Amino acid sequence: MKRTFTIILIIIGISFSTVVSADDINLQDEVIYNIIIDRFNNGDQSLSDHVQVDDPYNYHGGDFVGITKKLDDLEALGFSTIVLSPIMDNASAGFHGYWVEDFFKLNENYGTEEEFKQLVEEAHERGMKVAVELVFNYAALTNPLVTDPDTKHWFQEKTFTPNENEESLFWLQDVVQFDQQNESVQEYLLDVTAYWMDEVDIDGFKLHAADQADEIFLQKLTSFIKERDPKLFLLANVLDVDSDIEWLQEMETIDAVENHQMFDSLIDVFSEVGTPVEKLFDQWQAIGHEKDLIFTETKDTARFANAVALNDRNALTTWTLALTYLYTAPGIPYMYQGNELQMFGLEFPETQQMMRFNSTEPDLEEFHNKLSTMLEEYPVLTAG
Repeated sequence: MKRTFTIILIIIGISFSTVVSADDINLQDEVIYNIIIDRFNNGDQSLSDHVQVDDPYNYHGGDFVGITKKLDDLEALGFSTIVLSPIMDNASAGFHGYWVEDFFKLNENYGTEEEFKQLVEEAHERGMKVAVELVFNYAALTNPLVTDPDTKHWFQEKTFTPNENEESLFWLQDVVQFDQQNESVQEYLLDVTAYWMDEVDIDGFKLHAADQADEIFLQKLTSFIKERDPKLFLLANVLDVDSDIEWLQEMETIDAVENHQMFDSLIDVFSEVGTPVEKLFDQWQAIGHEKDLIFTETKDTARFANAVALNDRNALTTWTLALTYLYTAPGIPYMYQGNELQMFGLEFPETQQMMRFNSTEPDLEEFHNKLSTMLEEYPVLTAG
């Protein structure tokens, strides 16, 4: 294990010797953990009336209390920021959070406003940050705005249609897209954003489907957020993995952007036998950016453990190499729940199952803890 760790540090040290200064990096010291609230942990059984665990397209019971109960475990693994799936009130079965029916109301299936505030407060007590995924491109077909004569002209045809194999994007079938060039829409969405900034002491937003937004409006929205709270960070989620993200990377008001092209190279290098690490370095030189969110899986991709198993790789060795890269290379480590447990899943719904906390691999957990501690003690590994 020690030899493996040394080798990967040497590789990264040689390949990525040019890193921007600490003063220019907003999130380089963070390790981000993505949570689907409904699929994480059921902490309050009194909220289970809506739960249908046999239906992959419905609620499974995760809630704010469940996340709060796991904060110590997340802290121990070195996660410094948690990003929650959307918290707004959703249409029936909208466990994912994208079928928003009321942009100014909390989804009661996750708990109360007091429980949400307690989650944020307890995270802050542990020195952890909390961000929320902000839905601002889409509304549910059942949202009153869609049929109201005064607002139904606020919407347009969707600009992105997923491929047949993108099953996890099924929710797109039941939404409409805001016309963000409409001034009334802009005013409404700014009001929504201000409301959630004022309501809870969150530290950031994950901008859902930022690549699908009107560029001028996105600049207006992000500038509005930064003017209200310059310390609040903004992450750009990318819905269409083939879209050009350079304009998002270059937008000064956005702090980090999901880079799916780097993800593809990372999977090839660490899961396939014989793939040279130079491939990853060459890709980073071509399209990489210090604002990249780097990851081995998301809720919309196959689990990393699947790629490792299919290529007959040693799971522990492969994951320690990949984890060391994520934590020390340029960019921000961006992990999806269950990644640290090496959960399996090739496509939805397997990739969005409830967490299996009893499947922890002791050696992997120990390595994770040691790596996190080392990064805290030696900031040069992340800040240059």
